[in-house]
Amino acid sequence: MTGRSRRPEYFDFDAWKELAEQDPTAFERKRREVIEATIAQAPLQMRQRLTGLQWRIEMERSKSRNPTQSFLRIYKMMWQSVYGENGLLDALNGKVAESRLARAPLLPEASEAKVVPLRRPSPTTAS
Repeated sequence: MTGRSRRPEYFDFDAWKELAEQDPTAFERKRREVIEATIAQAPLQMRQRLTGLQWRIEMERSKSRNPTQSFLRIYKMMWQSVYGENGLLDALNGKVAESRLARAPLLPEASEAKVVPLRRPSPTTAS
């Protein structure tokens, strides 16, 4: 369970579950380490936004009486960011002010790329 790779090749759910059951303090420490490492690997222009989002998630968790309530609060927060005012759906439909989009970039700026045409192999070169 290393949180150091950009994209873990395998998430061992059973190992995390076992750690949470046997040592909740170690589980929480490891969870925070993985989250912090993931944010640290994000593009610089996104780190502050991700840190803020993680803070909001932690606040929702702290207000919850149990894991189910925590999940439901975070779930509601996620859907609000999609369907709520100035959410993802509004942005996709062009209903979010340009200045708001400029302050919170969703993706790094695109760079130029060479488009390579795809060609079918000729019958003589196909194996």
